[in-house]
Amino acid sequence: MKINYQAFVRLTFFNLILMSVAFAKDVAKPVTHQPKRVHYPQVLSYSGNIFVESGLEKKFRKAKLKEILRESAVIKTEANSRMDLAIDKDRTLTVLESTEIEIPTIAWESGDFTELILKSGQIMWQQSAAPDNNITLKSPVFEVRPPIGISGFSYDDEHVVAVRGDPHVGRCVVQRDRRAVRRRGHDLGG
Repeated sequence: MKINYQAFVRLTFFNLILMSVAFAKDVAKPVTHQPKRVHYPQVLSYSGNIFVESGLEKKFRKAKLKEILRESAVIKTEANSRMDLAIDKDRTLTVLESTEIEIPTIAWESGDFTELILKSGQIMWQQSAAPDNNITLKSPVFEVRPPIGISGFSYDDEHVVAVRGDPHVGRCVVQRDRRAVRRRGHDLGG
């Protein structure tokens, strides 16, 4: 039996080229890590005059719908104004009229933050599930991690008001003028 070595080498070489092209087509796709897209904290809605200072620019500008806050943020609302801010998929913050809040640090990669400072005015906090990261609400006179449900906080130099809503019953407990109120084992403090 006579073997044609030239034909064998050509056929082998041709098969190797076909196999390497087919193999390279599947393997040559670069493997890259795409970070998850940051969606929060995001302005959901607003009415009236809302001013935001966020990111590297340290000057106030008018809020924009669907704006994502980065690095840090200060939000100011004027009289007859209100803004809803999505903290994440389970938490929403409503900044009511004549209010100023500050978020000192917002993680660039995830949008997470650990504290929110109520400098003056009123906010409503709505939380539907236990969070992955806890956020502490602070003011000069209180520091609290809001529970699941609807909670309201107000701060001015005259008095502090804390409201705890019960989403199952639809009733609220209100603390006014620094008197403590207890309901179902929750001390709203004073």
